[in-house]
Amino acid sequence: VYRAHQKPGEFVVTFPKGYHCGFAQDFTVGEAVNFATGSWLDDDLDSLQKMNRGSSKRPLFPHEWILIENIRHLGETDLDLKTLTHIRFHMKETISCEVENRRSIQEDDEDMQTEALDVANADYDHFKCKRCNHLCYLSAILCKSCGCYCIAHTICRCPNGHRKLVSRFSESQLRRFLKKLDEYIASLKDNNRKQK
Repeated sequence: VYRAHQKPGEFVVTFPKGYHCGFAQDFTVGEAVNFATGSWLDDDLDSLQKMNRGSSKRPLFPHEWILIENIRHLGETDLDLKTLTHIRFHMKETISCEVENRRSIQEDDEDMQTEALDVANADYDHFKCKRCNHLCYLSAILCKSCGCYCIAHTICRCPNGHRKLVSRFSESQLRRFLKKLDEYIASLKDNNRKQK
């Protein structure tokens, strides 16, 4: 255990897999900025997998949200090719897993209703799985009786009509995010070749 006394104008950086907490006495105005390098995505995914195996600690924001927001704002940020490649790898894995889980749920319950989530009016932490506390950013199962479950932990077996699958993005929208990223990476590589 280490401690630091942070003074005005100073920064404290917490590295991946590090736990931190703060304490303030007297009247205080505090500000925090979360940032990550490209390689941090690997650490984030590793932490999520450990959390899904039974940890009570939960992330502050979903891994999927980080990926999509970085893709949405390509060109506005200064991401290098290595970081973009990390994002692409994780986004491709995320899409594959999401699509597989959605199809499996719909095969198990052909009568399950589906609904598109109103993205403009739903925060990234709008739904939380009752079983694992995962922030269901891309999709969730909502049951009138049981509440909300992530699509990886659906255990509700209520009658048809009670449950519905809500999704923030369709499969084609998710694939368009990946295509946008691929095109951006290709343009960066092309610019790098022209500069040499």
